[in-house]
Amino acid sequence: MPLPPVIKDLFYTNSLPSLGPEKRNDSLGLNECEDLIGSALKFPDTEHQALIRSALLLWHDHLEASHEISQCINSKDGSFLHALMHRREPDFPNAKYWLNQTGQYKAYSEIAKRSKILLKEASLSKLFTDEWNPYAMVDSVEQTNPNTQTYKTLQKIQQIEMEIFIETKCS
Repeated sequence: MPLPPVIKDLFYTNSLPSLGPEKRNDSLGLNECEDLIGSALKFPDTEHQALIRSALLLWHDHLEASHEISQCINSKDGSFLHALMHRREPDFPNAKYWLNQTGQYKAYSEIAKRSKILLKEASLSKLFTDEWNPYAMVDSVEQTNPNTQTYKTLQKIQQIEMEIFIETKCS
């Protein structure tokens, strides 16, 4: 399901977030981001609002603000988002811990489906066999170097992960 226009405007930025904690020049400042998210969220379910808020804050490089929210959501969705935040931090063992808490996550098959075309690169083939391997994604992020094609591919996969996550919360 496509993202609602107000959420879409917050999500599709000119540049992709880094795989680490670095801030981009075109990410929104925390106050502006919070204001825009607050006016965009009109869902009755407060957990869905919290999840989308946390995801969009993470997307705009506000890792600590995202973390404050995701660590308080005791669900597979909260654990998945918490894992993505720790992967960017970077705290790779903690990211894997939260992926373990997530368990078999419903979005993995869609992540695999959308990422498959990007995964033809030999060094990333371990991310996908029959299913999405989120642990291999953590390992790949840990092992890649900025300014490489692999890094750019992983950024695109990270975008797919976040896009699917937000889509499922908006449906």
